[in-house]
Amino acid sequence: MQMQSGRPGPVAIEIPCDVLDASDDVEILEPATVTRPEPHPEQIYQAVQLISKAQHPVIWVGGGVIVSEASDELLQLAERIQAPVFTTILGKGAISDEHPLAAGSSILHPASCEYLAGNSVPDPIGALNSNEFFAACDAMVAIGTRFTEEETNGWRLRLPESLIHIDIDPNEINRNYPATVGIVGDARQSLRQLNQLLESMPLQNSADRSMEVDKLKKRILQDCCQLAPKGVELVQRLRTALPRETIIVSDLTIAAYWCRRLLDLYQPRTYVYPWGFCTLGFGVPAAIGAKLAQPDQPVVLLSGDGGFLFNCQELAIAVQFGVPIVVLLFNDSAYGVLKPQQEKRYGRTNAVDLVNPDFMMLARAFGVDSQRVESIDQLDLTITKAIESNQTTIIEIPLQLPLPIMEPAPRLLHQSRNQ
Repeated sequence: MQMQSGRPGPVAIEIPCDVLDASDDVEILEPATVTRPEPHPEQIYQAVQLISKAQHPVIWVGGGVIVSEASDELLQLAERIQAPVFTTILGKGAISDEHPLAAGSSILHPASCEYLAGNSVPDPIGALNSNEFFAACDAMVAIGTRFTEEETNGWRLRLPESLIHIDIDPNEINRNYPATVGIVGDARQSLRQLNQLLESMPLQNSADRSMEVDKLKKRILQDCCQLAPKGVELVQRLRTALPRETIIVSDLTIAAYWCRRLLDLYQPRTYVYPWGFCTLGFGVPAAIGAKLAQPDQPVVLLSGDGGFLFNCQELAIAVQFGVPIVVLLFNDSAYGVLKPQQEKRYGRTNAVDLVNPDFMMLARAFGVDSQRVESIDQLDLTITKAIESNQTTIIEIPLQLPLPIMEPAPRLLHQSRNQ
């Protein structure tokens, strides 16, 4: 009950040994029913008043929409008010990236772009990046997101003047950004009530805004192509090779950084990212868990060499219990995320170069199929065959990529504490 009520999350249960050793007659209770918290009607009414008057609304979606299974309600709202939909990393898949109003998860493109306070862009079509796009919007509906430090570039991202913040946790409202209207409630219930009231409400904005979104996404893609054509090619080849329903699990690796910003997704719960864990070694056990949860969907892991070595022994579990996953192992013989950050910050590196094992021999030692591709040109067919084999497979890819320009270097510890 506690795991599923409020903001869902893990719960630790401690059972002393004497209790485990004891025996008694017990009554097995029926499973508890978890109800979705209803938003306050007055909060919904105030939000509808703001939305109806907005001429350039925008929607920002976090993982709360996926947890609440509110994608249909989100789509209805976006189409009703013609609002482009941006997502956080955990919100990826809440709206299909094929939808003309889906603006993707490149909110911080580029990360180095500082907001020019007071210098708004009169027309979103002229925006060069997401920051400028936001500056042209007059209202934001933020759903199931906490406005975290990294998603907002250290809370320097300037939001539209009117902010409607929907979250199941009352502690998140006004925590990092002041809300014009705060709605405490389940995302799906809140969106349903917003949509019901908006059906009979005249709107200031009714124009098709898909052209704005299309131009913004093309400009972002063009910038990325100039920075690292190999990074963009990798994302495009993965999207071509992977079935639409593939669950993509990420460890912390540069290839995953590119995918979390540019890889299109088509449905919820097809993207697993270690937000909140933020640790190397997440990928292999998480991929096994995803496959156990959804055995009929392909599961593909994006892992770096360093992160893979943290928990590679979990491959034994995949083999023992017949849990087929495909591991894309990007090998740059380094902690590839940390190395360029150290070079940029300190002008040198320390303890980031790796002496790796022969990953093909390591895979065979576990009884796992393995292949090594020399270039990403060979990825399409290799991935397709690995998925079709329905066996756990490691595909090693020697590849060095730069960090995406939207990935800020981590701040020094004393700076973070003073924020």
